[in-house]
Amino acid sequence: MPRRKNKKKRPYVPKVVTAPAQAAEPKVMRVNDAYTGAFGGLGVPLPAVRPWAPPMNLCEGMATGKAARLAMDKALDASGYYNNIQASILNVDGAQGITFIGYPALAMLQQNPLMRLIVDTMSDESTRKWVTLKGIDEKVNDDDIKRVQGYCEKWALRKLFKDASEMVGFQGGCLLYMDMGVEDAELVTPLVISDKTIGQGKFKGFRMIEPMQVYPGVYEAADPLKGNYFKPETWIVLGKEVHVSRFLYFANNVPSTILRPAYNFFGIPLAQLVLKYVANFESARDSSAEIIHNFSLLGVKTDMSQVLNNGSPADLVNRAKILLGAKRNQGMAFIDKETEEFFQIETALGGLKDLVAQQLELLALLPGIPVTKLFGTAPTGMNATGESDMRNFYDKVRTWQESLYFDNFVKARHMIELTESGRITQGITEVWEPLKEPDPTELATIQKTNAERDAIYLDQGVILQEEVRERLSSDEDSGYNGLEVAVELPDEEGAEAEQEPTDVEPAPVV
Repeated sequence: MPRRKNKKKRPYVPKVVTAPAQAAEPKVMRVNDAYTGAFGGLGVPLPAVRPWAPPMNLCEGMATGKAARLAMDKALDASGYYNNIQASILNVDGAQGITFIGYPALAMLQQNPLMRLIVDTMSDESTRKWVTLKGIDEKVNDDDIKRVQGYCEKWALRKLFKDASEMVGFQGGCLLYMDMGVEDAELVTPLVISDKTIGQGKFKGFRMIEPMQVYPGVYEAADPLKGNYFKPETWIVLGKEVHVSRFLYFANNVPSTILRPAYNFFGIPLAQLVLKYVANFESARDSSAEIIHNFSLLGVKTDMSQVLNNGSPADLVNRAKILLGAKRNQGMAFIDKETEEFFQIETALGGLKDLVAQQLELLALLPGIPVTKLFGTAPTGMNATGESDMRNFYDKVRTWQESLYFDNFVKARHMIELTESGRITQGITEVWEPLKEPDPTELATIQKTNAERDAIYLDQGVILQEEVRERLSSDEDSGYNGLEVAVELPDEEGAEAEQEPTDVEPAPVV
């Protein structure tokens, strides 16, 4: 039998099983911390952390981790003083006009230019035309009227009332104390304005008392049928009780009984009433300015892989600075055509002017001041003259005068007369001058109408020439003011006789 060949043995090699390849982990975006602050010098604003805080230059140890200290104000921090300041600021910014915001917040509003414009406009217009004294009795002559008018100018009543009107607009009211130079014990006694109680030279002057310096003393709070119900009989002026008759009381927009104590028995300030409207206008103005500031957005599409993976942003920042340096009409930007792409996005500005103008009109609507008067702008619209708006505004100012000035002026005038001459001139009345001044065209039309009326009455024999002459002489706008009245005027028959020719020759003079 044939012999079998032995097969060559091969070494055993174990089979290696390879595990399937796993997917690569996704790259996590890790932005370098330096990149977030690198653009701080390129116009990006830094947000405010606190509306108010102690100045950093008074603190020490901030970098070393030590406790911050103030030189002399450490106790204020523990007392909550700084928190009160911040709360006051937040009250001013966020008040809705439905609660009394407090005198500190109202004092801060006096620094707002729009608030000052509104309040000053009302106070200026209410005192622009002042009081003219007239005699209603034949015993009162022109010298007495001029004398009393001079007393009022000497004591600057118009300036005092204007300051009081500003205090009413900003604080809701005020008091003018009539200083008689008495001791504190006599302040609680009533002051009777009479020549029997006030002698010549006794009055010392008027003193402005702000509402934050006083609070009501004695008043009836239980019986609404009494005359002094929620009407203080005395005021406490920093601890001193003073009778109400020693003050001139100024207040407007007085609230109902339930709210009167909250406003310290004064009125609702005009500054608080328009606060929300001023805030809305300032917000619209700032937003429009921000949109204009960010009108155009420039961008470059480039490779951000290195920066977004915790790389250094130095090259990217330098690239941005180069592009911003060439950002002008005469500049030129160079872009890598392979890795960069430049784009620009512009924001539409249409309608911004109308939105801001609408908020401005609402700002003037609440106090009742025409836009033409408040901001000095010309009336707009078809056939717009602004006459009706100004007439309504003058009616409002007249109401302002009646509620604030009329009674107080009479009381102040009597006090001044007593201290100057020792007596009150009877038969004098106060006439408040009209607020609207006619222009030359309107004045000429008025004079022409008056002349035609006088001519008709003369033809019908209703009035005499002397009466017309007297009216022209007393009218300051007639053009014949001061015309001599006591002049013998020729009648019509005598005038015709002088004009008739005569044939008789005059006798020769010997």
